[in-house]
This record gives sequence, C-alpha cells and structure tokens, in this order.
Amino acid sequence: MNTNYIEKIRDEYIEKYYSIPIIQKYIEITDIDNMEIAGYFNADELYKKEYNFYINTKIVEESNYNKAILFHEFTHVYDSTQLLDYEYDKYRYIMQSYSEVHAAEIEMDILTTIEKFPIEFLMNQYLNDLVCEFTLPGGPFIKGHSTGFNYRLLYYLIGYIKTLKYNNINCEYSFKRVPDPFRGQFEEISDYYLNNDEYDNEIIFAHQYKLDETIRQTKYNHQMKFFNDSK
Repeated sequence: MNTNYIEKIRDEYIEKYYSIPIIQKYIEITDIDNMEIAGYFNADELYKKEYNFYINTKIVEESNYNKAILFHEFTHVYDSTQLLDYEYDKYRYIMQSYSEVHAAEIEMDILTTIEKFPIEFLMNQYLNDLVCEFTLPGGPFIKGHSTGFNYRLLYYLIGYIKTLKYNNINCEYSFKRVPDPFRGQFEEISDYYLNNDEYDNEIIFAHQYKLDETIRQTKYNHQMKFFNDSK
C-alpha cells in the first residue's frame, strides 16, 4: 500500500482546498463486497474524530483520476469537521447528502483537467444507474438482496453539474425518466443546490429526511402489495 502517494495527494488537497486532520490509520479493504471501492472514510468514525482511511490497494497508481477519487474522500473528512456540533442523526443526514454534493464538485474539478476524459459518458452512466436504482422491481424485494434506492448517485450528479456549470462546460440533464414519487423530489433537491452557493443545513436536513421517508414508505407499500396479493 503506497501511503506516501496518498500523503502527497493529501498535502496537495490542503494546499488547493481545505485543511484536514492527519490520517491516523490505513486499513486495507478486504471485504469482497467492497473491492470495487477505491477508498473511504467511515462517517461514524469521523464523527468520533477517528480518521482511518479504508483503502483499496488498486489506488496506488499515480494519476489524476485517482487524485480525483482521493480528493472526493478528503472532502468528506473536511465536511465532517464542520458538522461535529450537530447531534448524530442530523450529522448523518447532512453527510449523506450535502457532503456527497460537495465531494463530487471537487472530484469533477479534477476530472475536467484530464484530457479527453469522457465526462458525458460518466454523466449518462450515473443518470441511467439512478433511474434503475429508483425503478421498482416487478416482484417483491428479496431478503439479502439490494433493494436499490442509492440516492448518492443523485448527489454525485448534482455536484458534477455544479462544477461543469461553473467551468462553462455544457451539461444537459433531466430526471424525466425517474419514476414518481421521486422525480419531483429530485428536481426540488437539485434546484436547491444548483441555484444556491450557500446552503442552510436545516433545509438540507429536511430534504434528506423527506427523501428517506419516501423511500421507506415506497418500499413498504411495494412489499405490502405482493403480500396482499398472496392472500
């Protein structure tokens, strides 16, 4: 594991963006379910000021793409330091939403510097994945299988769009293929972030709480439909 490379990128991040705490421990990702993840900090640990970086050894290659990924993760660390005065539940909601937008903004800031990087392909892929995540299956949810609803994809897209617009890079997007009741909420959330440069954490919390409740109720209603049909 090339920790020297990661420390070098951390120093670059601090010089370019924000000061962040020292990484206390590097932990290699061994969970097979997470092997596609380049690296991450655990939000629960960040709340306790434990700065452990879970890292996939694939990220040792020095490239601007890997730098973008690391900058994304370092932004979560910075955001966590700004939210420690909040009660835990509110901290989690804000980290799951605003911090993903913020981290995606900075990630895209680096990706735009990569010559011929397929930005349009990346945006379309994330949008397609978002539609799939929020499209209900034809049958009931199966225990032990993913139930979808990965709203981080929404926040990644919003962060990417903010940076692209800031850099005057054309970016067309639409949530028209996202099914109800999520389409309207996605539009409301994206409008808030894209039309503001400063945010109210109470509004961010309210948006994420509402989205979580809609997901919970949608899952319940979907399961009950098949339960009732089986009677």
